[in-house]
Amino acid sequence: MNWKKTIPKKIKNAIKLVSIRVNTYRDNKCQVNGIENYKRVLHIWDTAGVASLLSRELNKNGYESHVIMRTIHDPFGMTKYYQQESVDMGGKEYLYYCKRQAKDYGIIHIHGIHKIVPEYKKIFPNKKIILQFHGSDLIKPNNEKELVECSSHADAIICSTPDLEEHVLKHPELPKPYVCSNAIDTELFRPMPEIEKKLRKHFT
Repeated sequence: MNWKKTIPKKIKNAIKLVSIRVNTYRDNKCQVNGIENYKRVLHIWDTAGVASLLSRELNKNGYESHVIMRTIHDPFGMTKYYQQESVDMGGKEYLYYCKRQAKDYGIIHIHGIHKIVPEYKKIFPNKKIILQFHGSDLIKPNNEKELVECSSHADAIICSTPDLEEHVLKHPELPKPYVCSNAIDTELFRPMPEIEKKLRKHFT
């Protein structure tokens, strides 16, 4: 099955739960005629380049999506590879910067940093907050009670794998999660028969 056809649809279904359609922009701002523009998406953090790849596909499907990642936590340069924003900042400076940028977006998609969810919901009550779990950020939290309390403020939760979904379902106070498996960039990882032929010849 071609993931390019299925993944964007899964993303749209997750966003559809918490969004409305807006067809026009005004001065490239977050609000259109006083209504939050839910076709502008800000991704905070970029676990293994997942946010950047999601962002690229969203942009192809009519959204305006942007990623902000700390350079020091992106050793392979995946965020820069996808031409998203990689910033050389400390933790507090990074979070403050993201908060300032968030005012121009209708959907805030937070990857793993559950602690900031309540603050964002308080500051931006009309924006929709999506929290996505990728693995150890959910399975091995430093404080599970805090994780659940903070995550409960999200409008929607996305899990990257079914086992993470099961973990979220153990807590009825949390929004029912969506499963959106990490995609493979087939523009980057694709069959290369000529190289394969050379390798086979070399190793056989």
